[in-house]
Amino acid sequence: MGTARDLSHTDVLDTSPSALDTVPSIDPGATGVEPVFIAAGKPGNALHSSSAQLTDADTKTVQQSGRRFRTLNANSDHWARYPSHVRRWQAWAMLVVLGAFLVCVVIDLAVFFGWQPTDYTLWDGVTRSLTTEFAPGLVGKSTIAIYAHPRLATVFQLQWFVRLTTDYCGTMYDKPLLTDTDKYNAIYVDYIQLYNIDMSDFARKQYSQFSTVNDWFTRELAPGARPIAHPDDDYAVVSPADARLMAFENWDKDLHIWLKNEEFDVGSLLGDASLSSYFDRGTFLAVRLAPADYHRFHSPVNGTIVQPWKVLAGPLWSVNADAVTSENYVYFNQRKVAIIESPIFGKVAYVAIGATCVGSVDIQPDVWGPNAAVPKGKELGIMKFGGSTVVLLFRQGVLQLDPEILYNSLRKVETRVLMGMYLGSYPGR
Repeated sequence: MGTARDLSHTDVLDTSPSALDTVPSIDPGATGVEPVFIAAGKPGNALHSSSAQLTDADTKTVQQSGRRFRTLNANSDHWARYPSHVRRWQAWAMLVVLGAFLVCVVIDLAVFFGWQPTDYTLWDGVTRSLTTEFAPGLVGKSTIAIYAHPRLATVFQLQWFVRLTTDYCGTMYDKPLLTDTDKYNAIYVDYIQLYNIDMSDFARKQYSQFSTVNDWFTRELAPGARPIAHPDDDYAVVSPADARLMAFENWDKDLHIWLKNEEFDVGSLLGDASLSSYFDRGTFLAVRLAPADYHRFHSPVNGTIVQPWKVLAGPLWSVNADAVTSENYVYFNQRKVAIIESPIFGKVAYVAIGATCVGSVDIQPDVWGPNAAVPKGKELGIMKFGGSTVVLLFRQGVLQLDPEILYNSLRKVETRVLMGMYLGSYPGR
């Protein structure tokens, strides 16, 4: 009669598949020794033991577990094996592709940083001379690159990029500037000095008087800085903002000069299809604000707001000249629309359009609702950081534009104007 092997605490149960199939049947009565089952633990853990007799059913269970383990291991062999080695020709092919990609990146960066775009030329209606519009190097190049090809920004779904940029601008330019050094660098160096802005036109003349960059962008004019042309003449129309102006007396006939290959839908622009026939073949004015401009907008006529402001959703493309002519429908950006009733011109559509970094177009509370009186030059709202645009629509035949402005527009040249400058009048006046 054999003697059962004495199990010490250092013994660990062998659970390998081969061992599980050969678990012996132990007869505790024959040996007179009660078997001890040792459970293996992690190194350093106490081993737990318990007295239990292994029955035939227990042995059968352990053997079945071993067979199941081997079956699982066999079925999972396809993912348990190591991957095959990369062949030499595959490695060289990957290196060639990576090298070509890096060469293209280097060439693109060299072209981008070495390229000097031509200056954008416009007519300055204040000095009555040709001038150029300043844009910082990287900003100007990036804008040209995005809008260089027709509908490129729309096709490549770059709305996410301009939204991200706009959110960043909102965070950065509403950030309080707590020290004089912060204000000097963020306002004076980055904008007043860079864009050569004459602060004598404004109520607060020192950079240190502003608390944020957007506080500076929405700065108020000093009294008398922008005289209103013909303030008591209901027949005269004035510029609603400091801006670059493009205007056509019959948008249906001439707007293609500026918006090449775009279908201009007045109903969609205004969010009201019933107004399409009213403004059909009417006068169109695009008043584009640049970063250097005073960023408040005003009423161009004497009248009353008869349709309160409505908010229309849209993207936030740039509104600079390259973007406007890129077939990305930038006038259908996020916008706010009102209708002004003039005793002379009838209904005048007023569209305040947001742009990249100008997600916020704020209307003054006293002109938000219906029946608000808006005399010529009355402030209607503000546009925060960056460029933006106001579009005005008059019905057909009621506005004769200033000859110089019309001449420039028909030749695809914008005219720089200041808020309150004369733009045109009722025919025959």
